Amino acid sequence: MTRHRGRLKTIACSIMFALFASLMVTPLALADTSTSWTAVSTIPGNSAMAGQVWRSMAYSADGSHLAAVEGGDIWTSTDGGTSWVENSTLSGSLGTGGQYWISIASSADGSHLAAVVANGGDIWTSNNGGISWTDDSLLSGNSGTAGQSWVSITSSADGSHLAAVVVGGDIWTSTNGGTSWTAVSTIPGNSAIASQQWYAITSSADGSHLTAGVFNGHIWTSTNGGTSWTDDSLLSGNSGTAGRIWTSIASSADGSHLAAVASGGDIWTSTNGGTSWVNNSTLSGNSGTAGRNWFSIASSADGSHLAAGDAGGDIWITGYEPGSVATSSASSSAASNVSLPPSSPDTGYGTPSSSELLGEVSGCIALLCIISGVILRFHSSWSS
Repeated sequence: MTRHRGRLKTIACSIMFALFASLMVTPLALADTSTSWTAVSTIPGNSAMAGQVWRSMAYSADGSHLAAVEGGDIWTSTDGGTSWVENSTLSGSLGTGGQYWISIASSADGSHLAAVVANGGDIWTSNNGGISWTDDSLLSGNSGTAGQSWVSITSSADGSHLAAVVVGGDIWTSTNGGTSWTAVSTIPGNSAIASQQWYAITSSADGSHLTAGVFNGHIWTSTNGGTSWTDDSLLSGNSGTAGRIWTSIASSADGSHLAAVASGGDIWTSTNGGTSWVNNSTLSGNSGTAGRNWFSIASSADGSHLAAGDAGGDIWITGYEPGSVATSSASSSAASNVSLPPSSPDTGYGTPSSSELLGEVSGCIALLCIISGVILRFHSSWSS
């Protein structure tokens, strides 16, 4: 086993900000839309979706368009998950089959998709909801994006601004939907960006504000789409954010409210775009959030509502009202089946055991996640 399953970014079940933010407007909205849950593979016509090792998922703002990636293919739905299409079976997407997909992002309307391949792969984009795909790494000027250890990708609401990170590599950005890509470290003043153990990245709705986290490193922010970057961990008062195993970061629509989680650490938030950060675990009533193996976090559009998943088998939410959200028995059953993260990041794939697949629930947040290879609607409580 070469890969820690629960750590698949958070990647394993993460829903990219631009789309999830529009869905989780209030905790009650989440509760109201999640009172019943369906395993997609049990719906007639979806049997092929059972038992897959799903890596990442993306939602359109209205919830009608979904995209998911597993170890061999990209799948899309245009009816809220009732029916699915394996993209590699489409005439314009034949090259997408058999790839080690690790992360996928979507525009707000679901028409523009972007996905990355781990362990020596490329960046791919679609401008028609997955009907056809383009290997951006094969386009003129993009050879540097080929064969990289990609781990995460994010998109602006309109799909024009993209950003992706490489473990032990660079941050790459595109302002034209993937037609051309720029390695951020090649821009004057950004030499420190190169060869970092990048592990997570998120974007504001317009793509101007980017926030990225380093595995066993710092949090970095950009307010100009990646042209220049600030190491937030070096700013006054932020020393506590240095040297953390950052596994996931979320942003509000305007990029002012940020939230980040660290494995074996805490939940940190910022209300000023990263200028200052607060360790939420030190705040009154939050002691239960300290020292957990956090894997994933998501934010509402205004940044006031957050949801985070930890390896203890639970999902934690802010703004909880008694009786509004039920605890999932699935998360409890997963608690004893979680492996702790390794001391260094990796992007290899192995065959997960059933217990490891159950453990992946710890990385799931928001409205969709994966348990034992089944796409499932799921939620649990956050307040300790």
